[in-house]
Amino acid sequence: MFVKPAKQGLIIRRPEIKKGNNILPDMGADVPENSYWLRRLKSGEVVKAQPPNAAGANNTSNVIVVEGTEGGKQ
Repeated sequence: MFVKPAKQGLIIRRPEIKKGNNILPDMGADVPENSYWLRRLKSGEVVKAQPPNAAGANNTSNVIVVEGTEGGKQ
């Protein structure tokens, strides 16, 4: 599941990450749906969110359709 901190700047630890930066980024991250993260949701520390790239996944404004070509040759 994808979650992000309920407030910007709120520090939420990610226990599944043993080395390096284990802080949940403000933009959110995909985390396991386990008791730890379900408790964070219930307490209001984190909220479910859409991943940043999923927000524009249905955006087709940058798609160019070329008709009358076959195999890329004109």
